[in-house]
Amino acid sequence: MKYVEGLIGPDTINTMPDSTLAAFLDHGQVGAGILDDLDGARRAIAELGEAGIDLDEVCAQLQREGVRKFAESADSFRLWVGERECALAAAPLPPA
Repeated sequence: MKYVEGLIGPDTINTMPDSTLAAFLDHGQVGAGILDDLDGARRAIAELGEAGIDLDEVCAQLQREGVRKFAESADSFRLWVGERECALAAAPLPPA
């Protein structure tokens, strides 16, 4: 739950699998966890830069990958809907 609780805060949105949501609803704690230890978070980000990790590039890559995966999922859903539409259009009408 630490993963979920640590991302809760004002003006935030988080997506998660149904199983994670169910676990959180069962025993998670609602609060503004994202605001806990801001100084520690700032130190961790600074350490990433010192280690040669370009956080802006990492975030840009994650965004590109997320958009690509969302588009793939949306395309797959549209294909499924189209297939169902064709199947229903080809089905005989029930007797009146």
